Amino acid sequence: MSNPNSFSLGRDATLNIISSTGPLSFSILTKFDSKPQKKDVHSEGIDGITRHRYLPNGHSGSFSLDRSDSAATDYFVQQEANFFQGLPPDSVTITQIVQELDGSVNTYRYEQVSLWLEDDGAWAGLEKVTQSISFYAARKKKVG
Repeated sequence: MSNPNSFSLGRDATLNIISSTGPLSFSILTKFDSKPQKKDVHSEGIDGITRHRYLPNGHSGSFSLDRSDSAATDYFVQQEANFFQGLPPDSVTITQIVQELDGSVNTYRYEQVSLWLEDDGAWAGLEKVTQSISFYAARKKKVG
């Protein structure tokens, strides 16, 4: 029986974000959130039975960071410039590495990721500046 006070913590996971130009390092990562997306398909047969299917339809999520440098802002400014120059969007993968309570490690890869800057941060007096980046991924695979 497992210890009832044993559960995963945010610090048990690390992220590697790789773009077409190499690793992206975004300041102090404070939160990562991922949700599977689905498409619900319903069939209402003339036999009176309603049938349902859940179809995997990608993953969405976000991460928050405390700004300690201009890396996130600079990356998205460059992506905007690329768009207006007619260049294709960046190709990104996110790898999540999770240290499990039993000591094992699981690795998940989000593929065909589209990133966007949700919030570039609020600048106020002695407050820290928190940035938010959202993503959509076509697939999530267990790779280790």
